[in-house]
Amino acid sequence: MTQPPLQRSSRLYKVTGSQGHRSTVLSSSQDFSAAFESEVGPDHGMSNAIVYCYNLPSERIVYTLVPDPRLVLDAPFVYQAQRRFATQLLTVPVELFERREQFENPAPVFVFSIGRCGSTLLSSLLRSAGRRSVSEPDVLTQLAVMPEPVRRHVGAGVVQAIIRGTVASLARQCDRNAFLKLRSACNALWADLLTAVPDARAVFVLRERRSWARSSHRAFGSSPQGLAATLHGAIQALDQMRRAGVRRELVWYDELASDPLSVLRRLGVEADGRGALDAAALRRTLDQDSQADTGISRDDVRARDSEERCLSAFEALWDRADSRDLVSANDLGKLML
Repeated sequence: MTQPPLQRSSRLYKVTGSQGHRSTVLSSSQDFSAAFESEVGPDHGMSNAIVYCYNLPSERIVYTLVPDPRLVLDAPFVYQAQRRFATQLLTVPVELFERREQFENPAPVFVFSIGRCGSTLLSSLLRSAGRRSVSEPDVLTQLAVMPEPVRRHVGAGVVQAIIRGTVASLARQCDRNAFLKLRSACNALWADLLTAVPDARAVFVLRERRSWARSSHRAFGSSPQGLAATLHGAIQALDQMRRAGVRRELVWYDELASDPLSVLRRLGVEADGRGALDAAALRRTLDQDSQADTGISRDDVRARDSEERCLSAFEALWDRADSRDLVSANDLGKLML
């Protein structure tokens, strides 16, 4: 007689240390030092466990357990707050992930962007309007940057299961229609995301290319090649969405910073039945630093000696790529201003 497969258990660990919470590096189970506590049931910590990352060697989803989930889920970058406030880690076998995270028909708004373009500001504005927005759940970034040989090893089914489980978990903790703001690397993951979550909507945040490139170089020291690759990848993703018939709303930084009320109305925020937007509250949010205490706040970012050389080289790469046809086809003329 064939024996049933052995079911792996979930495991609980006590956090004994973590790396600096202001770091913007990609999340990993190596971000914490932890001591094993016990084996637990698959539904342990449903109220205060937040999905953190996927541990490939053990094929487990890693959660952080935190005293105040709302404080973490409303942070400028959720992965940073997880590092700061985690008291325990919960690891769940990936084959049990979707069984644990049950939520029928989530319909999130995936917020794609090129980074340094106002997407974190958009999250802050949504929260000030009483709407839920989760900024940069990093397990999705992991999937986006996964090398192709590793992705083949993991398998498309597991990738889709991780996306569905992550979105279901965030919907359960936040809202069926929560905004999920993603890192720029996730632009490459758009098809997987929208396939796994068919009721999702797509928003894409952009900025005039020169001011964006300057801000990115100041914040991250981005190279001309990296800037060009990020921008070209975003344009390609937008074009692929258009060709696939995906409706995506474009949000431009200058519009968001000057008239957030109109932008949020255009995104359908007032149509959710939760009342009208408060223009005064939105204006107060504009006066605050949406990335305070993240390591890339206004006080942290300074001009670099390499700035003008980088921008000049970036412009040369942009001209050489000649993306005018894609820019025109996707109504991205503001990139050229």
